Amino acid sequence: MMRIGWSLVFLVVHLYSVVYSLQCSPGYCHHSGTCSNTPNATCACTVGFVGKRCNSNGMKAFRNEIYDRDMFNNTKAKQDTEKVMLILQEHISYTYQLPKTVEYMNEILEEIAVVMRNQTIENRAMENADFLPLTQDYVDILTYIVTILNDEGCSVGQTINCTLNETEYSNLLSKAEDNLVQITSVMVMTSVEEGQMRTIDVRDIISFTVLKSKGKDLPFNFHAKYGSITLPYYETFQDTIGRETVALNVLTYNKSPYGFVNNTDAVSSGIIKVIVTDTNGRQIELDDSDDPVDMTVDMTQIFSATHTWQDMEKLSDGRSMCVAFSNSTYSAFVLELHLQSQTTCDMYGIYGNTGYPTRSRYDLAVKTKGINKILKSRPYGLAVNFTNQVLQITIHNTNYASGGYMDPLVITLKCADDVAKRKKRQVSSTVHRFRTQEISLSQFVSTSWEDTNNAKIDKAEGNHIKFKSTFFGTFATNTLFIPPTMIDFDAIFLNFFERLRNTPHVLVTYVILFVLVVILTLYLRRVDKHDHLIWNYLPLADNKKSNTYRYAISVFTAVRSSRTLTSMPYFVLEGSLGSTGNRILFDGQRQNFQNGTCSNFIMTTENDLGKLDRLTIWTDNKGKSPDWMLSKVIVVDISTNESYVFLCGEWVSQRYGKCDAWAVLEPLSKDILVRETIFTETTRKGFFDDHLWFSISKRPNYSQFTRVQRLWTLVALLFLSMVTSAMWFNQEPSDDEQDQETASTIRTVELGPFKLSYKQLYVGLMSSVITFLPSILMVAIFKNRKLKQEHTTSSDIESDTKNVPKKNKKRRQLPWWTIYFAYALVIVCISCGGTFTFLYSLEFGAEKTNDWLLSFVIGTVMGALLLEPVKVLLIAILIACCLQRSIDAMSDIRNPYKSTKEDDVEETDDVGDTKIFYYPCPSTTANSNRNQLRKKRFKLDNELAVYLKSVLLCILYILLLAMICSHNITTEAYHQNEAMSISINNSFQVNTTDDIWTWLSNYYIPNVWAKYFGNGNLRTAYEQRFTYDGYNYRMSLIQLRQVRSYGNCSGPEVVQNVVTRCTNNYDIETESMEHFCPGWATFNSSCFDENELTDYSFQYKSSTEVKALPYFGEYAYYNGGGYQMQLGPKQSLVIEHINELKSNTWIDGNTRAIFIDSNTFNANSKLFTHLKVVFEISEYGDITMTTVSKSSNLYPYVYALDYLILCLQIVFIIIIVAKIVIFGIDIFKMKRKCIVSIGMWVTLAEIVLAILAIVFFIIRIDKTIKAVDEINNSNGAFVSFEEVEIYDEIYRGCIAGVFFIVILRLLEPLAFNYHLFVLKKSLLKAKADILSYIVLISFCLVAFASYLYVTVGRHVSEFKNMPTALTTLLQMLLSMISFRVNVEMSSTQAQIFVSFFAFFVSIIGINVFIGILTWNFYYIKIMQSDSEAAQKLIFNQELNDHFWWRIDQLLSRIILPRFRMGGTDNSIYKKVEQKIDCIRQKFNDIAKEEIEWTYSTTAIMFMCKKQRKTNLLACCVTAQNTDIKYRFFDQMTKSTRLVLFLPYVRPGDAPDLACREVPISHFLLSGISIPFSILAKSDVFEFDARGDLHVIKSGSRITFKGGTFRAEDVVQFSYDNMKTWQRKFLREVESLGVFCCSFRTVPTHCLVLHRQEYIKLDLGELHKFPDLERHRLVKSEQCIRLRSDNRISISIQPNSIKEIGDAIVMVEKPFATLCPILQIYSTRKITGGINISLPLNRLPTTNISKGVSTEFWVLIREKNTVWKKVHCHVDVQLDSISLCLGCINMKTPTSICVKEVVLPRGEIQNTTQDWKFVQEINQLSRNVVFRRQWRDLAEKCSVTLTSRFEEHQNPHFISVENHKYVFNMDRCLFRRVTKVPFPDQEKCLVILSTWVKGLKSTTGVASLIPLLREFKLPYLPEK
Repeated sequence: MMRIGWSLVFLVVHLYSVVYSLQCSPGYCHHSGTCSNTPNATCACTVGFVGKRCNSNGMKAFRNEIYDRDMFNNTKAKQDTEKVMLILQEHISYTYQLPKTVEYMNEILEEIAVVMRNQTIENRAMENADFLPLTQDYVDILTYIVTILNDEGCSVGQTINCTLNETEYSNLLSKAEDNLVQITSVMVMTSVEEGQMRTIDVRDIISFTVLKSKGKDLPFNFHAKYGSITLPYYETFQDTIGRETVALNVLTYNKSPYGFVNNTDAVSSGIIKVIVTDTNGRQIELDDSDDPVDMTVDMTQIFSATHTWQDMEKLSDGRSMCVAFSNSTYSAFVLELHLQSQTTCDMYGIYGNTGYPTRSRYDLAVKTKGINKILKSRPYGLAVNFTNQVLQITIHNTNYASGGYMDPLVITLKCADDVAKRKKRQVSSTVHRFRTQEISLSQFVSTSWEDTNNAKIDKAEGNHIKFKSTFFGTFATNTLFIPPTMIDFDAIFLNFFERLRNTPHVLVTYVILFVLVVILTLYLRRVDKHDHLIWNYLPLADNKKSNTYRYAISVFTAVRSSRTLTSMPYFVLEGSLGSTGNRILFDGQRQNFQNGTCSNFIMTTENDLGKLDRLTIWTDNKGKSPDWMLSKVIVVDISTNESYVFLCGEWVSQRYGKCDAWAVLEPLSKDILVRETIFTETTRKGFFDDHLWFSISKRPNYSQFTRVQRLWTLVALLFLSMVTSAMWFNQEPSDDEQDQETASTIRTVELGPFKLSYKQLYVGLMSSVITFLPSILMVAIFKNRKLKQEHTTSSDIESDTKNVPKKNKKRRQLPWWTIYFAYALVIVCISCGGTFTFLYSLEFGAEKTNDWLLSFVIGTVMGALLLEPVKVLLIAILIACCLQRSIDAMSDIRNPYKSTKEDDVEETDDVGDTKIFYYPCPSTTANSNRNQLRKKRFKLDNELAVYLKSVLLCILYILLLAMICSHNITTEAYHQNEAMSISINNSFQVNTTDDIWTWLSNYYIPNVWAKYFGNGNLRTAYEQRFTYDGYNYRMSLIQLRQVRSYGNCSGPEVVQNVVTRCTNNYDIETESMEHFCPGWATFNSSCFDENELTDYSFQYKSSTEVKALPYFGEYAYYNGGGYQMQLGPKQSLVIEHINELKSNTWIDGNTRAIFIDSNTFNANSKLFTHLKVVFEISEYGDITMTTVSKSSNLYPYVYALDYLILCLQIVFIIIIVAKIVIFGIDIFKMKRKCIVSIGMWVTLAEIVLAILAIVFFIIRIDKTIKAVDEINNSNGAFVSFEEVEIYDEIYRGCIAGVFFIVILRLLEPLAFNYHLFVLKKSLLKAKADILSYIVLISFCLVAFASYLYVTVGRHVSEFKNMPTALTTLLQMLLSMISFRVNVEMSSTQAQIFVSFFAFFVSIIGINVFIGILTWNFYYIKIMQSDSEAAQKLIFNQELNDHFWWRIDQLLSRIILPRFRMGGTDNSIYKKVEQKIDCIRQKFNDIAKEEIEWTYSTTAIMFMCKKQRKTNLLACCVTAQNTDIKYRFFDQMTKSTRLVLFLPYVRPGDAPDLACREVPISHFLLSGISIPFSILAKSDVFEFDARGDLHVIKSGSRITFKGGTFRAEDVVQFSYDNMKTWQRKFLREVESLGVFCCSFRTVPTHCLVLHRQEYIKLDLGELHKFPDLERHRLVKSEQCIRLRSDNRISISIQPNSIKEIGDAIVMVEKPFATLCPILQIYSTRKITGGINISLPLNRLPTTNISKGVSTEFWVLIREKNTVWKKVHCHVDVQLDSISLCLGCINMKTPTSICVKEVVLPRGEIQNTTQDWKFVQEINQLSRNVVFRRQWRDLAEKCSVTLTSRFEEHQNPHFISVENHKYVFNMDRCLFRRVTKVPFPDQEKCLVILSTWVKGLKSTTGVASLIPLLREFKLPYLPEK
């Protein structure tokens, strides 16, 4: 029941409530809904709510409504968006479900955008719809959304007071931004609002800018309230879009709406978001990373703050200072300076703890004036802004990528009013303020702000931060104010350990230096002790105890001498009172005479020698190093202290110098004291005693200045040089002295880790100069002090003063204790210098310390290698020129011998008598022949060594210059110049000024500012900085400049009324220098707009402003100034400017020249190219186009090879310095002769050109660095490289001139060749004639050129002016041009005149010139054989032969294969011999010297036999009747080598002869030249006669045995120990194979030479071949007797010849001949009776066997053909045979032989049949045709031929040629006759006689002819 009750109660209550709700009541309708009872309560809701009681979300209902709608237009959409905003506003007011409302609203806006896009696509009427109002609604809605999300959204980690988590927050905001972008993309699809930029600012929250436009029409700048964007400069983005329509959206927020990100504190600036969409709604991104966009974001809240400013610190000099630094890492920070002055202010900054910045030492600098004007900023690209007296400098952290901190930046600021107050000794009251703020750039990515590598902060500009980005996105910046912590600035620089850790360079240098010094001190201490041992005065080993008179001898050995002398020196000292005799220069205790040392001795003599007048010194020339170069000898008479100086300066050696092992010296006196001597000695002492560096290693003189002292003096000077170098390096010029524009730039050249600048060179030089005086002081104390152990009493001083002449008194010296002062000075220099240098280095820092160390090294090297040597040379030259140095000064050895005790020089025994063997003084006149030969060979070796050294040095110098010159990359420069010229169409024909604009538009601009590739693809921004080829990078803007003339000229009066306009031509006076308005209107201030660049092109600028140099053109000389326009850097801007210039008539009638200059760099070839295009517009109306392209390697040191070239250039500088010194010495020696010496002038030209090359190379590098710096600091403005090009051209011209001269100098050593020597001397001989000829030709050229210029110059371009006419005629003279092709002359007169010129100058003139050269060439050749000719005109044939002999020797030792003895039987040997003979036969007459040498070398290479030792032959002497026979045989084998006969010598008078068999290779390897040694067939037999050879009256005969000899071989012999050689024929004797040769006496040497096919002799060399004789032929009766054998005579009847002539006679003696065979060559025909008498070699045959008969035939052979029998009278006497010839033909070699013919027939009666047969045989044999067929005849007649019938045609000839004498003979050729002639007639007689004798029966045979016919002999003559 209870349950039912309660249920009823609840039912009643419910019914009551229902009834009550149907009626309006307060609060019934929610959210301001209006309630009405109709009949029940009904709520009328506002737009934002729905539902019965208005408690549902109206946005959701509206969303559903939008979804259900099919279509609507832009008007309806506008209404919908407005409704959306109303709903949103109501929800905001009630704070009703704002997150959901925003979500529904985003969906509504998205749906509207989608529907509108579809409607626009489907409905063409929508193309004209205006969506801009709708877009504005979207922006307003986004503003509401941002406000709601900032209130409702939860940030990271927030859990209370928020309703949206991070994900919801992010999604809602990004959806709202996307809706805005989508509606703008719909706007792109319509045709309205194109090109109009709209900016929508909403409630200081959002600023939105949108632009609808085609890509190519997009403007560059888009500004919103809180940010801006500038599109890519090179328009790559715009050009990529092209004609496509896009919407560019720039959405900016006043502050970040992205509260949901993880790092909300990462940004503190406004936000910028850039989105570009196309018609499809697709977002477009940037494609070119090289062409970024510029964006700015607002930082007003930070930069407008005033509480962050702080006062700058005041310095004593009026400057203000602050330090900007940070302990955190940021990408950049902004330093702001609030200047309290509007005057000129200078701000300088420097990084690190390196002190205050100055005008010459800074890292950045800014100069301002007024409230917003920047006058200067350094470096280029410094991010600086100056507005309202606030200077903003953006500093980028270069260590940001590695997480490093930025170095502290020290800033100093000084304004003009500060300076004025400081000058009044008041500290400025103006307080400048500063603040520093770190800034960073972040990109919004998903849910956080992140750093980006694709965007970079650029700089601060007022209240904005500007940055560059390579993509579109959302960006923001952050800043952090850095409060100025007040720090102790001095403490920064006094942080010792930190600075030491950063700069340990000097400390490490100290440690290394001291370790080296200690080691060297220990070593040099030992060397000093050794020096004292060397310098001690020790007694000579042959001093006698009884001798009391003492002399001190100091012997100076030159540095070039042998290191240790192994030979023993001896001497003889002669004076006016006596001589020492032969003495040994040896003390028996030490090693003396080492190179560069002084050896001291005490010599005792029995008596005073008086005044010394001669010293003879020699060596025994023994040991491994016997060569001694003696510098000088000083002899001091100890009793009188008088010194004698014997200067030598030459080698005492048999190998070097004069090759004499002795020298005779005389003491120096004022009469013979020459400047050269003084200079040599002064220089030697300066280098090896005064020069500290060199004297440590070599200290030849006695000196109290030890090596250790020298070392520590050097160390002290090094430390002193360090501190002075640091002082100069740290000093800065004062502000008043320093130029403001140039102080900031100290140009440097980087070499690896080092930087070289003028400042370092200057500091190094100044430090060397300052340390010069302290070095003099320390050296003077150490050198001129007394030794502590020296004690001189007053009596000693008085006695010395009395006895010693005044001039020989000892110089004053410093007290011995001054050495302590010197050591103290050394310690002070080291300690003070080291300490202060160390402190300076800590102040410098690491980088500056490196630079300072480099300058210190430079100073030290300059001092040691440059200043000190120059000082020594200058002092030596000064002393030598003034002759102020006395003999005493040259002999100053500081008298150290006085400290030697008497006991030290006394000997205990007379050891000299028992142990020393004296060598006699060598004779200076007589030497053995062998010694003379050796001496001569050594001299030639020395001359050859000097020559080869000069050749080698010359070649190396040429190679060095070649590598330096090749560094200019000439070939690459040529190709690049050609490519650049062709690329701009340099062959374009310009006729009018319009053609110039056409060429610029169609050729120049598309090539230089290429925007597209050849295939039409767009280039990137970086690629657009290259020319069209893609290889040449534009270094700067391109300059377009013109020069103009002004004023009007006037013509002649008669035409002034007709011709009213006349334009002046261009020159310096008529050049226009006025300012104009555009269009060349008269200038006024109103027409000039400083913001229009083209207006500046009508303003005149000087050459300094234009940075151009004058130009020599075709029509005029153009100044460097003019009217300038700089073009670039992109194509669109260039085209715009060109069009403006063209529209303003920039080129008009007064324009005279247009210059277009561009600078490019090709990284592939490393070449800079300056391309200059010149259009000259002449007053004649002609326009010429000239293209000049110059490419140069302006940065020479980039790669490793470049540094090698740098080393070579340094070597080149050293060589030039050495050449200057040598040149000065040569001038000093030659005196006035150098003026007329061509070689000296050439050397001077080489030195001057080299110095100019060095200077201009340095200037070129300096100008290059300056130009590149200007490019970097000029914001891309044009920078001229013309100065660099000029210096580069001068440098290349100078270095090329040096190269040219050096190559020509190679002709001097090449004159070693005979032909080049003759040519060189001929040119020198002809120099006066050539000069006269040049003067004559010059006058002729001027005369002809003047005539042609006047007559045809108006019509022919080749003669349009005098220079051109002269050039044309000179080219014609040199046959460089042809007038028929190049010159067209219509004037007959001119043609005749030119023809006359061609004949007179070209033919006659050239022939005269050739005649001059020919005559001088002939004269020099004649001088070679003239013994009285000047030595300089004679070729050194002896040295030339010696050179080739050395080459042969070298080949024989190193290269040549050697054959064993007996190798002639080897098959290889025979083949090689055949090849050699073939080569010699082919090339015998081609080139005498060269081919002979080639042949000789080849023969040596393949036929050189193994070297054997000299073989002394045993001798057996026997007497035979009246002859003496010497048989020389080998002692081992007992085989006979040769037999010597001395006829008619009695046994008692026979000389004692010895014979040695010496291999030919022994002489070759010993350097002895033997002619034709390559043809040697035997060894050389060397005879040594120990008796008198005058007993040999009838000559001698040598028979050669033990070898394979032939009759054609030749014997070569010498009577004078191989000084001269002669040749004779071998004679076959005794039996076949045994040969002998007769001589007028016993030769000293002889050998057998291999046969030669041609033996060539000159007519003047017949004395070298006694078997040939020349005799004079006269008209009178004459009897010629041969000199070789006076038994042979030729008698000529009177008038047998018509003219005087000559005859060459040669005698042959074949084995078994009856008498000698005579060969005669006559230059005249000899007629009449010629009686010849010949001696009988044997008696005629008397014992004739039966059946054999003999006849005497006279055989004649003419022209070396066949022998013929002649009929003449023969008279056989007891010992001779005479014959008479009819004639001898002219110039016909005629051989005459008398032969005993043996026939196979006996005595026959005249009436017998046999006698008839003999007659027929004789008749047949006389028939020429018949006897020639003797071989066939023997075969047909069955006659067996013996060996005597073998044909022997000797192939060997002797040729006598005439090259010198003027007579009628050119060449005489004799064929050798080595066998008895066997003529065809004799052969025929023998064959027929043998045949007849062999007939079985001759019965009934009346004649032999029928019998012979049976053999069918076609050559048988008819009867």
